[in-house]
Amino acid sequence: MAWTSPKTYVYGELESASDGNTYIRDNIQYLYDNAGGGGQARKSLPISSCYLPDDSTGSAAAQVQRRTSSDATDPQLFWTEALFDDTTNEHIYFEFAMPDNYASAPVVDVWYKMASAAVNEVIFGAAIHAASDGDAADMDAEALGTTNDSGATTVPGTAGYPDVCSITMSNIDSLAANDRVILEVHRHADHADDDAAGDAEVFLVVLRWTST
Repeated sequence: MAWTSPKTYVYGELESASDGNTYIRDNIQYLYDNAGGGGQARKSLPISSCYLPDDSTGSAAAQVQRRTSSDATDPQLFWTEALFDDTTNEHIYFEFAMPDNYASAPVVDVWYKMASAAVNEVIFGAAIHAASDGDAADMDAEALGTTNDSGATTVPGTAGYPDVCSITMSNIDSLAANDRVILEVHRHADHADDDAAGDAEVFLVVLRWTST
């Protein structure tokens, strides 16, 4: 629902109770959907806050580097990004507490740019491990939930241009508000539909959800 404007009246026309009530009702619903309860909440996860696996089999670490803008103007831009290879599935991890307004329908947005490629597609994957207070499970023996993949996403036509690849998290390991969460993100480089050459440079991950 979009924000609605009040009805425009001609000279001498009176506002009816129905018109006024509709305007108030619709815009209260808009505020409810977009600024709190029942709306979309988000948690931004900069690459500088990620940690890396130990390069064990099936869990290769993405290279993380600090970048400087080519613009020489002082002060320059500085940021951190993870480089995801085009042939090996490489991983990063984030750990955090799930905010207490979480309700359902999490989506992971991977913000990336390409180091060189200007054609073809990439696929990113993500997985969640969630631990709740009172779980009857040994945390030392726990594992990530089933991986969720994005669709094949066409990369920007120019290297360095930003793009967002979204992953619908249908497998969430019984995620609930206030859980301790580990979120794993990787490029699904060995997927047949991931055919963009060169590193995908990820500089931000965002977790979105429907809030209470």
